[in-house]
Amino acid sequence: MAVFYTGDDISPIEKFYNKIYRIHNKIYKIRNAFLHLNYNRIKSIEYYSLETPEFIEEKMIISKKNISLEDYKNVINILKNNNVLNWNRHYFADYDYCDGGIWKIVIKFSNNLSFKTSGDVEGPENFDKIYDCFEKYIKTSELYKREY
Repeated sequence: MAVFYTGDDISPIEKFYNKIYRIHNKIYKIRNAFLHLNYNRIKSIEYYSLETPEFIEEKMIISKKNISLEDYKNVINILKNNNVLNWNRHYFADYDYCDGGIWKIVIKFSNNLSFKTSGDVEGPENFDKIYDCFEKYIKTSELYKREY
């Protein structure tokens, strides 16, 4: 797992890594714009998360085939209104944190291209709005049960 470094006392190598990370995100956004990734061409939306230390897994795959057309259009509008296709490729926590979780969203298009965004604990400001939209379609399972 990569670490996004912050603070004034970071080394030159960490500063270089941060610069490469920011350039990578800009290139990813330019690629998406160039490929005309368009909300009207969305074929399916996948969401995955794993919360630790509880090891609770959440999964979701939605498409026109498995939800009503009205619900599907609502999900697309929420993605569009929150500008999801302009999110960074990856989000890192601004602090060292071992508990929390990971999440990933994959949007597949009718032209066989895909958009992927993910995070370690953190996400964009409007992540909760997207999660709230997905919540009724998410299937949750506990991967590991602790005996106390």
